[in-house]
Amino acid sequence: MDDLLTQMGDRIYSHRKQLRLNHEQLAERANLTPQTISSAELWQKALQPENIIKILK
Repeated sequence: MDDLLTQMGDRIYSHRKQLRLNHEQLAERANLTPQTISSAELWQKALQPENIIKILK
């Protein structure tokens, strides 16, 4: 599970940087909190499936 969290966090971070967004901007677009984005990127906790979908959109 830790490896999956690491991969997901790295991919979210990488794509956010490609889009030149900060945590707040991505959070606003995904209707999430900046803390949720940060926690996911830093592998601190798993995202709920509905939040993964929000970020992917």
